Amino acid sequence: MPPKRKGKKPIGKPKKAMSAYLYFVCEEMPKIKKANSALKQKEIMSILGKQWKNMDDKSKWTALAAESKETHAQAVLVWQA
Repeated sequence: MPPKRKGKKPIGKPKKAMSAYLYFVCEEMPKIKKANSALKQKEIMSILGKQWKNMDDKSKWTALAAESKETHAQAVLVWQA
């Protein structure tokens, strides 16, 4: 049985909104890379995951994610129109 083919993605469809964790990673990764230049990407992501899990105040990034979600919802409405 041949593998199923995915349908083509609609042209111009907006990408998904970024999560709070992705905003955190985008902000913190350069700092860790600068401090530990010998680490591999997998090790850096492991450090970031542990930091995120142990963090108490995530409000900065959740606010950015909420804003991104609203922007994405607006973009989808414009795209569907």
